[in-house]
Order: sequence, then structure tokens, then C-alpha cells
Amino acid sequence: MIRWNSPERGMVFPDQFIPIVEEAGLMHRITTWAINSALRQSNDWTDKWGPLSVSVNVPPGILLQPDFVDTLTNAIGLWKGSGEQLIIEITEQTLASDPERVLELLIKIRELGVKISIDDFGTGYSSLEYFKRFPASELKIDKSFVGGLLHERTDAHIVHLIIDLAHRFEMEVVAEGVEDLETLKTLAR
Repeated sequence: MIRWNSPERGMVFPDQFIPIVEEAGLMHRITTWAINSALRQSNDWTDKWGPLSVSVNVPPGILLQPDFVDTLTNAIGLWKGSGEQLIIEITEQTLASDPERVLELLIKIRELGVKISIDDFGTGYSSLEYFKRFPASELKIDKSFVGGLLHERTDAHIVHLIIDLAHRFEMEVVAEGVEDLETLKTLAR
């Protein structure tokens, strides 16, 4: 997650500065920077601790730009890494925005070895018609479900369904918002 460590304001979180970045038309530049930084950092970490992957959120408008696949290709080549080090996170909204074009782009991205994660799964346009067609390798369970996992029966059922769905499609699962050991243990079970 990108953060801005401002000398005057301290740590500034994305919900405070990303709307300004988008309004200024700088989202493509920041996304390109984030991809390159993630691959560079992944190389450093892999040298120290073994193979690791890093994730970068990609907004719909950036994914659909004609040069996005070239941006990924160039970054992978520049950092002499494997595309498998990188996970591109997209939202369900992205899948629904232009399904045919998105599918075409995701296939090209997967051909680079880059993994694809559907972020905040279950909170947007959870169409199984879209889901079955897209070459995703990971589902991220939204923290709104994870936070209620221990106390809300419906949240527990939704989390269980998402995990089961992901596993049936041979996907990895990431849970956002794990704040305590009991939640972690429950998710592991």
C-alpha cells in the first residue's frame, strides 16, 4: 500500500491523497513508479530471504490504457526479474468495466508470468459469469467480512464460501484486516 511520508504532515494515507493524484492526472505515473519499486524491492528481498512476491493495486483506468502491458513488460525487463514476483490487484469493478477488453489484457498479463488478484472480492460486482472467465490466481477477502468473522455468522459463511470458491478454482486466498490471533486461526481452519 502506497503511503506518503510528508515532512510537514507525517504519514498521509492513500484515501487522503489518491483523489488528488487522480484529479491531477498523475495516476499512471504513480502506478508505473509503484510497479518498478515493487519489483526492485522484491529483488532485494529475494536476495536476502528467498523468493517473495509483491502486490500492486491497479485502477481500472490504468489497466485499460493501451500501454499498460508494455509498462509491465518494461518493468520486468528493467529489474531482470520474473513476472511471477509481481501480483497485480484489480477490483471486481475493473472486471465489469469492459469485460472483453479486460479479459484480453489479463491474458496478456498472465503470459508475462504476472499473477492477478481480485481485490475486495465479494463487495462489488460478484458475477460468477465474469469470475469464471478471468485468469485470476488469487482472491482477496475484503476486511469488512474478515472483521466480523468471529462474531457475525453471515460474515463467517461468506468468508467460508469465498475460500471454498477460490480453492475449487485452484486460487490462493488472502484475507485483509486480520487483527488478532483468533481470527488468523479461524481463517487457517
